[in-house]
Amino acid sequence: MPQYRSETAKEPSELVGGGMLETGGKLMGAGAEHMLKAAPKATRFVLKRVAGAPGYAYDITNVLTAKDRTRALFGLAGEAAGGFAGGALGAAAGGVAAPIGAVLGSAAGDELATEFYDDHQAAIRRAQDATSQWIAQRQADVRRKLGL
Repeated sequence: MPQYRSETAKEPSELVGGGMLETGGKLMGAGAEHMLKAAPKATRFVLKRVAGAPGYAYDITNVLTAKDRTRALFGLAGEAAGGFAGGALGAAAGGVAAPIGAVLGSAAGDELATEFYDDHQAAIRRAQDATSQWIAQRQADVRRKLGL
C-alpha cells in the first residue's frame, strides 16, 4: 500500500527484488564491519575511503598471480566493459535490473574476452613482439641522435 495517495504501488517483483538486495546489503555491511575491526589501522583507513577496494585488490591479485598475465588483463578489461554494458541495459529496463545486469554482463564480458584471447593468442603475441621491437629501435634512435 502506498504511503501517500499520489505514490503508485510497487509491483511484487520490485518489492521482492528490493528486499533481497537490501537484506544482502545489510549482511555484507555487517560482515565488512566485523572484518574491518580485525584489520590494521592503515588497511581500515583505505578500505573505508576507497569504494570497491576489496574488488580491486582481488583483480590486482588475480592479474599478478596469473600464469598468463596478458590473458588475465584481457579478462579484466572484458569484465569491466561487460559490467558497464550490462548495468546500463539493466538500468534502461528499470527496477532492480541494473545490478543484476551488471553482474551478468561482467561474467559474460570476462568469458568473451578470455575466449577471444585464447582464439587469437598467436596474433596478439606477434603484435606485442613487434611493438616491443619498435620501442627498442625507437629508443636506440633517440639515444643515437642525442649522442648517448
